[in-house]
Amino acid sequence: MSPVSWSQYETLLLTLGERSSYHINYLDGVLEIVAPSRRHEGRKTRIGTLLEIYFLETNTEYFPTGSTTFLLSEQSVGGEPDESYCVGTDKEFPDLAIEVVVTSGGINRLAIYQQLGIQEVWFWVKDRLAIYYLREDSEQLGATFGYEAII
Repeated sequence: MSPVSWSQYETLLLTLGERSSYHINYLDGVLEIVAPSRRHEGRKTRIGTLLEIYFLETNTEYFPTGSTTFLLSEQSVGGEPDESYCVGTDKEFPDLAIEVVVTSGGINRLAIYQQLGIQEVWFWVKDRLAIYYLREDSEQLGATFGYEAII
């Protein structure tokens, strides 16, 4: 939906509260509301479980932040990854976001995560994993909002 003001977005988040089963994303006046399916939830949980096993096996300190709503009001951006993690230390924003894509369309998640400063984004699309890393020298990566496809 658009146009939606930042205050309308914040009011919606407050109204729905912590228990909302919807994922709500916001970028520059565009609001996206998604109701995850059972298939979606199963896949994101499996990916998160495998990643957590990796962290445990490699003695990597990590902090799961799940599908927390991350906001930057000064940039008019808010996003809710399917799963997310801080690695090494607990931070305000995660180092890694995971998105399971079952349907296409909507707000470009890389644009959201770039503005939030999330360094790595994993997408599970059509039974394939795509991994993106945010580059500092990202001028030539405009189409992917500064992210380089690693896999």
